[in-house]
Amino acid sequence: MDEFDTINMRKAKNDNKSAACYAFGLGLSTAVQNGMFGVFYYATALFFYHYPTYEYTQGDNMFISMFVFLFGMFTAAQASSMGPDAAKAKKAALKIFAIIDRPSEIDALGEEQKKAKEINSSTFRGEIEFRDVWFRYPSRLQQWVFKGLNLKINPNDNIAVVGESGQGKSTFINLVMRFYDPEFGQVLIDGVDVKEYNVVALRKQLGLVMQEPQLFNYSIAENMLYGNLKATNDQILAAATTANCKEFIESQELSTAFEDSPKSLLHAMQGEFKEKVIAKLG
Repeated sequence: MDEFDTINMRKAKNDNKSAACYAFGLGLSTAVQNGMFGVFYYATALFFYHYPTYEYTQGDNMFISMFVFLFGMFTAAQASSMGPDAAKAKKAALKIFAIIDRPSEIDALGEEQKKAKEINSSTFRGEIEFRDVWFRYPSRLQQWVFKGLNLKINPNDNIAVVGESGQGKSTFINLVMRFYDPEFGQVLIDGVDVKEYNVVALRKQLGLVMQEPQLFNYSIAENMLYGNLKATNDQILAAATTANCKEFIESQELSTAFEDSPKSLLHAMQGEFKEKVIAKLG
Protein backbone atom coordinates (compact mmCIF):
# COMPACT_ATOMS: atom_id res chain seq x y z
CA MET A 1 0.00 0.00 0.00
CA ASP A 2 2.84 2.39 0.74
CA GLU A 3 4.23 1.88 -2.74
CA PHE A 4 0.75 2.39 -4.21
CA ASP A 5 0.33 5.64 -2.25
CA THR A 6 3.73 6.83 -3.41
CA ILE A 7 2.85 6.23 -7.05
CA ASN A 8 -0.51 7.99 -6.62
CA MET A 9 1.11 11.00 -4.93
CA ARG A 10 3.69 11.27 -7.70
CA LYS A 11 0.92 11.11 -10.32
CA ALA A 12 -1.17 13.65 -8.41
CA LYS A 13 1.79 16.02 -8.18
CA ASN A 14 2.30 15.94 -11.94
CA ASP A 15 -1.44 16.29 -12.61
CA ASN A 16 -1.64 19.26 -10.24
CA LYS A 17 1.09 21.02 -12.21
CA SER A 18 -0.76 20.41 -15.46
CA ALA A 19 -4.05 21.54 -13.94
CA ALA A 20 -2.45 24.71 -12.61
CA CYS A 21 -0.99 25.56 -16.03
CA TYR A 22 -4.32 24.88 -17.71
CA ALA A 23 -6.21 27.00 -15.16
CA PHE A 24 -3.71 29.85 -15.54
CA GLY A 25 -4.01 29.74 -19.33
CA LEU A 26 -7.82 29.65 -19.20
CA GLY A 27 -7.94 32.53 -16.74
CA LEU A 28 -5.49 34.58 -18.79
CA SER A 29 -7.41 34.05 -22.03
CA THR A 30 -10.70 34.99 -20.33
CA ALA A 31 -9.08 38.07 -18.81
CA VAL A 32 -7.69 39.15 -22.18
CA GLN A 33 -11.06 38.62 -23.86
CA ASN A 34 -12.97 40.62 -21.24
CA GLY A 35 -10.20 43.23 -21.14
CA MET A 36 -10.55 43.76 -24.88
CA PHE A 37 -14.27 44.30 -24.41
CA GLY A 38 -13.46 46.86 -21.73
CA VAL A 39 -10.95 48.65 -23.94
CA PHE A 40 -13.43 48.85 -26.80
CA TYR A 41 -16.21 50.08 -24.51
CA TYR A 42 -13.85 52.76 -23.19
CA ALA A 43 -12.76 53.76 -26.70
CA THR A 44 -16.40 53.97 -27.80
CA ALA A 45 -17.21 56.24 -24.88
CA LEU A 46 -14.25 58.51 -25.72
CA PHE A 47 -15.29 58.82 -29.35
CA PHE A 48 -18.84 59.64 -28.34
CA TYR A 49 -17.64 62.13 -25.71
CA HIS A 50 -15.34 64.08 -28.07
CA TYR A 51 -17.55 63.82 -31.19
CA PRO A 52 -21.15 63.75 -29.92
CA THR A 53 -22.67 65.06 -33.16
CA TYR A 54 -20.64 62.98 -35.60
CA GLU A 55 -22.80 60.38 -37.38
CA TYR A 56 -20.45 57.42 -36.96
CA THR A 57 -19.88 57.98 -33.24
CA GLN A 58 -23.53 57.47 -32.36
CA GLY A 59 -24.28 54.61 -30.03
CA ASP A 60 -25.75 52.09 -32.48
CA ASN A 61 -23.08 52.61 -35.14
CA MET A 62 -20.24 52.36 -32.61
CA PHE A 63 -21.65 49.18 -31.07
CA ILE A 64 -22.14 47.58 -34.48
CA SER A 65 -18.59 48.38 -35.58
CA MET A 66 -17.17 47.24 -32.22
CA PHE A 67 -18.89 43.85 -32.26
CA VAL A 68 -18.10 43.28 -35.95
CA PHE A 69 -14.43 43.90 -35.23
CA LEU A 70 -14.35 41.77 -32.06
CA PHE A 71 -16.19 38.76 -33.42
CA GLY A 72 -14.29 38.95 -36.69
CA MET A 73 -11.05 38.88 -34.72
CA PHE A 74 -12.21 35.92 -32.60
CA THR A 75 -13.30 34.00 -35.72
CA ALA A 76 -9.95 34.67 -37.39
CA ALA A 77 -8.15 33.40 -34.28
CA GLN A 78 -10.25 30.22 -34.24
CA ALA A 79 -9.67 29.68 -37.96
CA SER A 80 -5.90 30.04 -37.53
CA SER A 81 -5.98 27.36 -34.83
CA MET A 82 -7.29 24.94 -37.46
CA GLY A 83 -4.29 25.54 -39.70
CA PRO A 84 -2.42 22.35 -38.67
CA ASP A 85 -5.57 20.25 -39.20
CA ALA A 86 -6.13 21.84 -42.63
CA ALA A 87 -2.55 20.97 -43.59
CA LYS A 88 -3.06 17.37 -42.44
CA ALA A 89 -6.34 17.14 -44.37
CA LYS A 90 -4.68 18.46 -47.52
CA LYS A 91 -1.85 15.95 -47.19
CA ALA A 92 -4.31 13.09 -46.64
CA ALA A 93 -6.43 14.20 -49.62
CA LEU A 94 -3.37 14.22 -51.87
CA LYS A 95 -2.61 10.62 -50.89
CA ILE A 96 -6.22 9.56 -51.49
CA PHE A 97 -6.43 11.21 -54.91
CA ALA A 98 -3.03 9.77 -55.83
CA ILE A 99 -4.45 6.28 -55.20
CA ILE A 100 -7.67 7.07 -57.09
CA ASP A 101 -5.80 8.53 -60.08
CA ARG A 102 -3.22 5.73 -60.21
CA PRO A 103 -3.92 3.57 -63.27
CA SER A 104 -4.78 -0.03 -62.49
CA GLU A 105 -2.40 -2.68 -63.77
CA ILE A 106 -5.43 -4.87 -64.49
CA ASP A 107 -8.10 -2.54 -65.84
CA ALA A 108 -11.21 -4.58 -66.64
CA LEU A 109 -12.74 -1.60 -68.47
CA GLY A 110 -9.60 -0.36 -70.23
CA GLU A 111 -9.25 0.09 -73.98
CA GLU A 112 -6.83 -2.82 -74.25
CA GLN A 113 -9.61 -5.18 -73.11
CA LYS A 114 -11.43 -4.59 -76.40
CA LYS A 115 -8.58 -6.34 -78.18
CA ALA A 116 -8.30 -9.19 -75.65
CA LYS A 117 -9.40 -12.74 -76.36
CA GLU A 118 -13.12 -13.44 -75.80
CA ILE A 119 -14.36 -16.72 -74.32
CA ASN A 120 -16.80 -19.05 -76.02
CA SER A 121 -18.99 -20.54 -73.28
CA SER A 122 -19.80 -23.62 -75.37
CA THR A 123 -16.13 -24.61 -75.75
CA PHE A 124 -14.85 -23.38 -72.37
CA ARG A 125 -13.60 -26.44 -70.44
CA GLY A 126 -12.05 -24.94 -67.31
CA GLU A 127 -8.65 -26.61 -67.29
CA ILE A 128 -6.45 -24.61 -64.88
CA GLU A 129 -2.66 -24.76 -64.81
CA PHE A 130 -0.09 -22.95 -62.70
CA ARG A 131 3.25 -23.06 -64.47
CA ASP A 132 6.30 -22.09 -62.34
CA VAL A 133 4.34 -19.27 -60.64
CA TRP A 134 6.14 -16.86 -58.32
CA PHE A 135 3.99 -14.33 -56.52
CA ARG A 136 4.13 -11.87 -53.62
CA TYR A 137 1.75 -9.09 -52.66
CA PRO A 138 2.84 -5.50 -53.37
CA SER A 139 2.35 -4.63 -49.69
CA ARG A 140 4.61 -7.51 -48.55
CA LEU A 141 7.45 -7.64 -51.02
CA GLN A 142 9.72 -9.44 -48.56
CA GLN A 143 7.38 -12.44 -48.33
CA TRP A 144 6.83 -14.77 -51.29
CA VAL A 145 3.46 -16.55 -51.26
CA PHE A 146 4.21 -18.85 -54.19
CA LYS A 147 7.71 -19.96 -55.11
CA GLY A 148 7.68 -21.81 -58.41
CA LEU A 149 4.19 -23.32 -58.00
CA ASN A 150 3.32 -25.98 -60.58
CA LEU A 151 -0.20 -27.36 -60.52
CA LYS A 152 -2.70 -28.65 -63.05
CA ILE A 153 -6.45 -29.06 -62.46
CA ASN A 154 -8.38 -30.97 -65.09
CA PRO A 155 -11.97 -30.15 -66.07
CA ASN A 156 -14.64 -31.51 -63.68
CA ASP A 157 -12.07 -32.15 -60.95
CA ASN A 158 -13.14 -31.41 -57.39
CA ILE A 159 -10.23 -30.21 -55.29
CA ALA A 160 -9.73 -28.66 -51.87
CA VAL A 161 -6.87 -26.30 -51.08
CA VAL A 162 -6.17 -26.40 -47.34
CA GLY A 163 -3.59 -24.84 -45.10
CA GLU A 164 -2.94 -22.31 -42.38
CA SER A 165 -3.66 -18.61 -42.76
CA GLY A 166 -1.25 -16.92 -45.15
CA GLN A 167 -0.37 -20.10 -47.05
CA GLY A 168 -1.87 -18.91 -50.34
CA LYS A 169 -5.41 -20.30 -50.46
CA SER A 170 -7.04 -16.97 -51.31
CA THR A 171 -4.06 -16.04 -53.48
CA PHE A 172 -4.74 -19.13 -55.59
CA ILE A 173 -8.23 -17.80 -56.44
CA ASN A 174 -6.99 -14.22 -56.85
CA LEU A 175 -4.58 -15.31 -59.57
CA VAL A 176 -7.14 -17.48 -61.38
CA MET A 177 -9.67 -14.63 -61.47
CA ARG A 178 -6.87 -12.22 -62.31
CA PHE A 179 -7.24 -9.88 -59.38
CA TYR A 180 -3.43 -10.02 -59.41
CA ASP A 181 -0.81 -11.15 -61.93
CA PRO A 182 2.15 -13.36 -60.98
CA GLU A 183 5.59 -11.78 -61.04
CA PHE A 184 7.04 -14.81 -62.79
CA GLY A 185 5.45 -17.79 -64.48
CA GLN A 186 2.02 -18.25 -66.02
CA VAL A 187 -1.54 -19.02 -65.00
CA LEU A 188 -3.31 -20.78 -67.87
CA ILE A 189 -6.94 -21.67 -68.44
CA ASP A 190 -7.62 -24.07 -71.29
CA GLY A 191 -3.98 -23.66 -72.30
CA VAL A 192 -4.23 -19.87 -72.70
CA ASP A 193 -2.51 -17.38 -70.40
CA VAL A 194 -5.19 -15.55 -68.41
CA LYS A 195 -3.50 -12.26 -69.39
CA GLU A 196 -4.71 -12.83 -72.95
CA TYR A 197 -8.37 -13.19 -71.98
CA ASN A 198 -10.81 -10.33 -71.70
CA VAL A 199 -11.04 -9.83 -67.93
CA VAL A 200 -14.83 -9.37 -67.85
CA ALA A 201 -15.40 -12.42 -70.07
CA LEU A 202 -13.05 -14.51 -67.93
CA ARG A 203 -14.76 -13.63 -64.66
CA LYS A 204 -18.18 -14.37 -66.15
CA GLN A 205 -17.08 -17.99 -66.60
CA LEU A 206 -16.01 -18.35 -62.98
CA GLY A 207 -18.12 -18.54 -59.83
CA LEU A 208 -16.68 -17.36 -56.53
CA VAL A 209 -18.30 -17.53 -53.08
CA MET A 210 -16.14 -15.79 -50.49
CA GLN A 211 -15.96 -16.86 -46.86
CA GLU A 212 -17.39 -13.49 -45.80
CA PRO A 213 -19.53 -12.20 -48.69
CA GLN A 214 -20.37 -8.50 -48.85
CA LEU A 215 -23.93 -7.24 -49.32
CA PHE A 216 -24.69 -3.79 -50.67
CA ASN A 217 -27.62 -1.85 -49.26
CA TYR A 218 -29.80 -2.41 -52.31
CA SER A 219 -32.54 -4.94 -52.87
CA ILE A 220 -31.67 -8.64 -52.74
CA ALA A 221 -32.37 -8.91 -56.48
CA GLU A 222 -29.98 -6.04 -57.23
CA ASN A 223 -27.28 -7.70 -55.15
CA MET A 224 -27.74 -10.91 -57.13
CA LEU A 225 -27.53 -8.96 -60.40
CA TYR A 226 -23.87 -8.20 -59.65
CA GLY A 227 -23.24 -11.77 -60.82
CA ASN A 228 -24.93 -11.09 -64.16
CA LEU A 229 -26.18 -7.61 -64.94
CA LYS A 230 -28.37 -8.89 -67.79
CA ALA A 231 -30.10 -11.63 -65.82
CA THR A 232 -33.90 -11.80 -66.03
CA ASN A 233 -36.21 -12.20 -63.03
CA ASP A 234 -36.66 -15.88 -63.86
CA GLN A 235 -32.89 -16.37 -63.89
CA ILE A 236 -32.60 -14.62 -60.51
CA LEU A 237 -35.21 -16.95 -59.04
CA ALA A 238 -33.50 -19.96 -60.62
CA ALA A 239 -30.16 -18.92 -59.12
CA ALA A 240 -31.79 -18.52 -55.69
CA THR A 241 -33.33 -21.98 -56.02
CA THR A 242 -29.99 -23.52 -56.99
CA ALA A 243 -28.35 -21.87 -53.97
CA ASN A 244 -31.09 -23.25 -51.68
CA CYS A 245 -32.06 -19.77 -50.45
CA LYS A 246 -35.29 -19.09 -52.36
CA GLU A 247 -37.51 -20.49 -49.60
CA PHE A 248 -35.63 -18.47 -47.00
CA ILE A 249 -35.96 -15.20 -48.92
CA GLU A 250 -39.63 -15.72 -49.73
CA SER A 251 -40.57 -16.80 -46.22
CA GLN A 252 -43.59 -15.21 -44.60
CA GLU A 253 -41.42 -13.14 -42.28
CA LEU A 254 -40.05 -11.15 -45.26
CA SER A 255 -42.85 -9.02 -46.66
CA THR A 256 -41.35 -7.91 -49.97
CA ALA A 257 -38.93 -10.79 -50.51
CA PHE A 258 -36.57 -10.17 -53.41
CA GLU A 259 -37.40 -6.44 -53.52
CA ASP A 260 -36.35 -5.99 -49.89
CA SER A 261 -32.92 -4.91 -48.71
CA PRO A 262 -30.30 -7.05 -46.92
CA LYS A 263 -31.02 -5.05 -43.76
CA SER A 264 -34.45 -6.66 -43.60
CA LEU A 265 -32.79 -10.07 -43.77
CA LEU A 266 -30.64 -9.25 -40.77
CA HIS A 267 -33.60 -7.80 -38.91
CA ALA A 268 -35.75 -10.80 -39.70
CA MET A 269 -33.11 -13.15 -38.35
CA GLN A 270 -33.52 -11.76 -34.84
CA GLY A 271 -35.47 -13.61 -32.16
CA GLU A 272 -37.73 -16.49 -33.08
CA PHE A 273 -37.08 -16.31 -36.82
CA LYS A 274 -33.37 -16.81 -36.23
CA GLU A 275 -34.16 -19.92 -34.19
CA LYS A 276 -36.37 -21.23 -37.01
CA VAL A 277 -33.58 -20.77 -39.57
CA ILE A 278 -31.06 -22.52 -37.32
CA ALA A 279 -33.50 -25.38 -36.80
CA LYS A 280 -34.08 -25.71 -40.56
CA LEU A 281 -30.34 -25.70 -41.28
CA GLY A 282 -30.06 -28.39 -38.65
